[in-house]
Amino acid sequence: MQDRLYSTGAFSFALAYPGSNLLSIAQLFSVTHVYQAFHGGEEAAVSSSLPLAKRSVLGGLLPESLLYVLERSSPVAFAVAMVSDSDTPEIIWTHKMRAENLIRQVLQHLGDFPQKLSQHCHSLYDYAPVPPVTSRAER
Repeated sequence: MQDRLYSTGAFSFALAYPGSNLLSIAQLFSVTHVYQAFHGGEEAAVSSSLPLAKRSVLGGLLPESLLYVLERSSPVAFAVAMVSDSDTPEIIWTHKMRAENLIRQVLQHLGDFPQKLSQHCHSLYDYAPVPPVTSRAER
């Protein structure tokens, strides 16, 4: 089941979380993001010839530089990077990018399901891939 966690919407709901306490989310992402069967699953995860953004279920949603923080550093470093303003050669990421691009676009994709879920806790998420997150400049 771990390789199909993506189909529950867990990654989408976690990325839509607007708070700053992201350590638990980062820990979950750390042990699952490259092991999802969204297109090749473990084969994709172990194929070092593919870029990390293609191996990770988070590719297209987060900059590849943040994915490398998750892979090469630690969940703590990733959680800090997600809520920080960084403009370095390694990472370009800001609160504004998270709020106006990532969270807004993921919530737009989820539509009214979060409200339905709060009213009917047994509702099942009908998985659909989130389109790649873009900045206003890219659109």
